Amino acid sequence: MERHRLVQTLIINDLDEILLCKWHDGPCAGKYTACLGDAIEGESDEASAAAVVRALAGLKLDVARFEEVALFAFESTGGDGAAVFDADEVEFVYRAKRRECAGRRDSADASTSWFPLDAIPYAEMPADDALWYPRVLGGAVLEGRFRFDGDALVERDVRERRSS
Repeated sequence: MERHRLVQTLIINDLDEILLCKWHDGPCAGKYTACLGDAIEGESDEASAAAVVRALAGLKLDVARFEEVALFAFESTGGDGAAVFDADEVEFVYRAKRRECAGRRDSADASTSWFPLDAIPYAEMPADDALWYPRVLGGAVLEGRFRFDGDALVERDVRERRSS
């Protein structure tokens, strides 16, 4: 069975700010995440991540500068026990530098804003983000699993990835 692949890119500029998207609808409606979207069938995960950044924020990034920093699996129910997504959903997370602090646009799906790294709005983000963003932004490379019941994070297993 093919896994549903998501890509997320944490874009940091020279002013130590991160670009976040505030979602208009969907599972993250009203919440912030980094640029997040579905991987494109037949494309590399890095190329998919670049396409998501371009679609959501209007920024063109060189995939050669993308650094894979995490791989996560997610399982969730809708709060009423109905499956929303299962452990076959995986997310590849990248970190990318952007020299310019200017540039961003809003899309039909999300509004984008730059936030200082010491003022990331974790209270307005999915519950798992506060657990792994600081570690990834500090240089760690992670892997793990998260299980949600509605918006509530009910189980997690996050660890540093071993080098191969």
